[in-house]
Amino acid sequence: MTEMNAFERILGRLGDADTGVTEKTASATLPVTSEEAMLAAVRRVNSTTKIAADSGAVDPVTSLEKLASTMAAREEELLMKTAENMGAVICDSFFARMAQYDGALDHYGVKTGSVAAPASQTLEDAAQAGYKQAEQDMEKAASDAFEAGYNDTLQGIYKTAAEVHYAGQTVAHSLLNE
Repeated sequence: MTEMNAFERILGRLGDADTGVTEKTASATLPVTSEEAMLAAVRRVNSTTKIAADSGAVDPVTSLEKLASTMAAREEELLMKTAENMGAVICDSFFARMAQYDGALDHYGVKTGSVAAPASQTLEDAAQAGYKQAEQDMEKAASDAFEAGYNDTLQGIYKTAAEVHYAGQTVAHSLLNE
């Protein structure tokens, strides 16, 4: 038997003494087929695996549950950190926007926060001054809105008139050509 197939080489390696797996047979006279030898090797490996599992090795289900629990805790921690960062960004952008609004209002002379009043002025006087200022601001905004609407309406009228005039010129020109 100089020629060995791959299956017999694998069985030969399984039976080597240096690998720690040896095959013991009850009788040397009975011929052992390669299938029987392979089944015996699988049974030996299976029995040693069962012994190792029974000797305190971690159960796969338990280890998967522990891994899932750890991953869920890490994911929760990551979500919390993300939420904290998003909250900080939103808060910072809110205060930046408020500073822009205050700057715009200061540009128009609108006071925010408190009314500049002498120390002797009462609360009613401050409320009256605030009311007058708000009334003036609202009148100015209404006037500006009216002017903008009026100008837009006039532009629409001029545009429509120009289109009608152009259409009339086109019709007149075509009539003259006929």
